Amino acid sequence: MSSPLVLESNEARRTAEAASVERLVNTYLRESGIGAPVPLADPPPAGRGRAMGVPLPATGECLAVVPEYRSALGHHRYGPGWWRATGAGWEPAGAGGVAELVVGEVAAEEADAGRRERRQRALLAQVADSVARTTRYVSAAAQAPSAPTSPTGAFLAAEQGISTGHPFHPTPKSAEGFSEDDLARYAPELGAVFSLHWFAVAPAALVEERVGGAVLDPPVTVTASARRRLRPDQVDWPLLPVHPWQAAHLARVPALEAAIDGGTVVPLGPLGRAVHPTSSVRTVWDPGAGIFRKLALDVRITNFVRVNPPDQLRRSVDVSRLLAGHRSRGARPGFTVLLERGYRALAPAGLDDDARRSVVASSAAVWRDAPDLAAGPAPLVLAALLEPAAGAGEPPVAGAVRRAAEDAGVPAGGSFVRHWLRRYLGVSLVPLVRLLAEHGVGLEAHAQNTLVTLDGGWPVHVHVRDLEGASIDRDHAGRAGPHAAGPPADSPALYPTDEVWRRFAYYVLVNHVGHLVATLGWSLGVAEEQLWAEVRRALEGLGDRLPEPGAGRVRALLDAPALPAKANLRSRFRERGEDPLYVDVPNPLSR
Repeated sequence: MSSPLVLESNEARRTAEAASVERLVNTYLRESGIGAPVPLADPPPAGRGRAMGVPLPATGECLAVVPEYRSALGHHRYGPGWWRATGAGWEPAGAGGVAELVVGEVAAEEADAGRRERRQRALLAQVADSVARTTRYVSAAAQAPSAPTSPTGAFLAAEQGISTGHPFHPTPKSAEGFSEDDLARYAPELGAVFSLHWFAVAPAALVEERVGGAVLDPPVTVTASARRRLRPDQVDWPLLPVHPWQAAHLARVPALEAAIDGGTVVPLGPLGRAVHPTSSVRTVWDPGAGIFRKLALDVRITNFVRVNPPDQLRRSVDVSRLLAGHRSRGARPGFTVLLERGYRALAPAGLDDDARRSVVASSAAVWRDAPDLAAGPAPLVLAALLEPAAGAGEPPVAGAVRRAAEDAGVPAGGSFVRHWLRRYLGVSLVPLVRLLAEHGVGLEAHAQNTLVTLDGGWPVHVHVRDLEGASIDRDHAGRAGPHAAGPPADSPALYPTDEVWRRFAYYVLVNHVGHLVATLGWSLGVAEEQLWAEVRRALEGLGDRLPEPGAGRVRALLDAPALPAKANLRSRFRERGEDPLYVDVPNPLSR
């Protein structure tokens, strides 16, 4: 008899492979312009439903599958069987075979044979790595205890409960640089908890910036422990938190080795209370201090090595300063931006510009506000609310809608779901649009950067975090006048107006709202067209309340034939993580 552990492992593997194939195929369909599976003249016998085709014209191949749900922005869902066309008909295709065909199709665009083969092998290895890690996470989620009821437990369970990841990425759970042992120690999906390492740094070897009177001091327990380990002339040195994996990495960086040998940087090892990694892996939540710390981590997670380059540090500080001024004039009900209060980083003397930038990027820690969990129900990361429960259950957001409907004594049908979505848009999309149109600030409010507070199943508050990708409309800042409290003219947060609105269209409309609409559609059986009509009405309802030219920009979004979307598959193949490609997708808001 097979052991339960083997059965659980096999089921987790099937779930991980199905999630990987769905992401690969949907990403390919989006980026190729095909959009959705197409009818086949002679489909394979599928048993239940009619199979449709995924053409791969550059390689002359074709896949077939039974679609179970078709989505306006490409969040299609599929039955369990895949087929590959052969000269004699069709043959079954496993997850590995589907990956080889899709990656081969993308690779066919590369003219250089050597580069094509190298990149193809690399991407397939990354896909396999992502599937292996997803399997481990799905298995852990299936064995997790019942859902926590305390605000702290619910908040943390959501942050650490995203098992399958980004719906339009070929390698959503890849982490190049983490070993299997590292996963057990540091992966949020496995419930990791650890103490940070701390460095004492001579003031001359440190760079820091603060927003207003922000305090970047560590908890008193850390300070007390550090003082016991330092010489009298070092006890007042600033302390820098570092991820434990990164502390070992930094010890091997020549510039840091020299600083340690020279006595200007003192590694203190792990100090203080435990912290919890959140959904981004490198950002940790410190419940004792009530803050997030975004740490540097020289690990490639999805597309990027997760360090904190100087331009991103400055961008987050410049945007936080601007938003702090807006907040002082009154916050919007039900909507909060979690500000980043400052950063610290190593910057030993004697380095050239490139070396200094590298050391800063690999050592910087950012202090970020965290929600007050004592104030009521816990804010939950939206990406976790949209992901089906382990074992292909329904997503938590569907459960929230059902609960709200049950309390109201009505069915969770189309009318009620539209009402729920209107409430959600009122605390998310509407304030995000107003922030951009009225203050010129665009936020990278994708599903992993958005925290939703649910009360009785209803959305009552949204927090948005992570300002490294925020943008300020340069023209809007210029119109505010020379005496306005805006960023300096050379701030990396300043972008042309077109670029700010393009980023908004992708991160907020395509990534965030598009994912939510599709999830509500397939999990609750409501036509996406009805839900997108609610989104359009919410934007139209802003009407005269927005100043020009922002109001005109919103009208342009409503009428545009297409919206921008990141091309993560082609960007990953072409090794363009830092400068991703974009494609156009049909605009579901357009009539």
